[in-house]
Amino acid sequence: MSESSSTPWPTSGSRLHEEEHDNSLNDADLTDGLDLAFDGAEDILRYWRRGIRPDPDLTVSEWADAHRKLSSRASAEPGQYRTARTPYLREIMDALSPRHPAQRVTFMKAAQVGATEAGNNWIGFVIHHAPGPMLAVLPTLEMAKRTSRGRIDPLIKEEDARAREIDFDRFFAELLTALGLDPNGSLPAWWQGWPAKTHVRRWRDELGLSEDRIIETATETRRDHPVPPDGPKALDRAMERAAKLDAHLAATSAKPTTAKRQPKRTEGTRPSADELASFYANMINSDGFLPANTISNTIPDAMLSRGLVTPERLRARGVH
Repeated sequence: MSESSSTPWPTSGSRLHEEEHDNSLNDADLTDGLDLAFDGAEDILRYWRRGIRPDPDLTVSEWADAHRKLSSRASAEPGQYRTARTPYLREIMDALSPRHPAQRVTFMKAAQVGATEAGNNWIGFVIHHAPGPMLAVLPTLEMAKRTSRGRIDPLIKEEDARAREIDFDRFFAELLTALGLDPNGSLPAWWQGWPAKTHVRRWRDELGLSEDRIIETATETRRDHPVPPDGPKALDRAMERAAKLDAHLAATSAKPTTAKRQPKRTEGTRPSADELASFYANMINSDGFLPANTISNTIPDAMLSRGLVTPERLRARGVH
C-alpha cells in the first residue's frame, strides 16, 4: 500500500524527536534577564506563549474524528465523521500523515467505499495543521468542478467554522486563566458548558469588545476582587463600562477639531457726526480709489451742510 524512501519531516507538534529536547523550560527560564516591568508585558507574554504552542500531533484519521463534520449536501449521514464506520480507511489515512514515513500511497479500491471522504479528510488536515500546496487531479474538468462545488467547498466552510470555534475555545481558556481559574481543572458550574461561552460571546458580538479587551478588563477586575467571579454575568458591568469608554474614546478621536470661538469684540466709542463727515470728505476730495457704495445716503448731506465738499465734487466722484 505504501513505501518509504526517506525520513519524514517532523511537524510543529511532532513527537518524533521529542526525547532530544528539554521540555522542562518555563516562563522564568525563557524570560530570564528581560526587563518586563512595563505596561503590556503580560499581553506580550500571552501572545508569545500562544505563538510557540505546538499544534496537536494528530494523524489524519485522528484529526477527522476530532474535527471533520459531514454536511447534508455531501453525505447521506451528516454530522461528525467517524473512522469507525469505515475502519479499513484508518491505516490509509494515517499513511498520509506528515509523521508517517511513506512518501507514496497507492489505493486500489472498489466504488463507494469512502475513499473520496478519506481524501477530503487529508485535504482538511493539510489546511488546518500542515498548510501547503496540493493538487487534486480528476478524470474530467466537469468532474473536477462538481467535486469542488459538492465536496471541497462544504469541507472548507465546515473547517472555517471549526477553526473559529477552536480559536474561541483558546480565548475562553485564556479568559479563565486571567480570572484565576484553571481551564484544565474542575470549573465552578457557572463557568461550565455552552451557557458561559454564549454569555462571553455577547461581550464580543453585542458590546463590540475585542477578545484582548475582554481579557484586559477581566484582569483589571481582579485588582479589586481577587476571588474569581461567580460566572460571566458578574462581569457584565465591567464589560459594559469598558465598551462605553472605548466608544467615547473613538468618538473623541473621530470628532473634527474646531477653532476656539473668539470672544465678542467690545465696541469702542462711536465716532461723532462731525468726525464721520470729515473722514468721508477727505476721501471725496482726494484722488484715491473710492469703492462703490462706500458712502451711505446720509453722509453727502452732512458733508454739504458743513461745507466740506461741493456738489460738483460729489458728482465727479460718482456720489449722488
